[in-house]
Amino acid sequence: DEPTSVLAPQEVDALFAGLRELRSRGLSVIIITHKLGEARSIADRVTILRGGRVILGDTDPATLKRLPK
Repeated sequence: DEPTSVLAPQEVDALFAGLRELRSRGLSVIIITHKLGEARSIADRVTILRGGRVILGDTDPATLKRLPK
């Protein structure tokens, strides 16, 4: 949950490099974040929840824009 909230930018880059390595080995990784930029940069697919309910499921992160409240 929010793995990058306390990391410096260089540490985020290193974390994401490690996650990409895991993905290249065929592993699945689940990240929980509210930062859409991070989701776009690291995820293959995203599901967005609001108030505990799915509002957008199994979506290509490249299509994400700011969502209405």
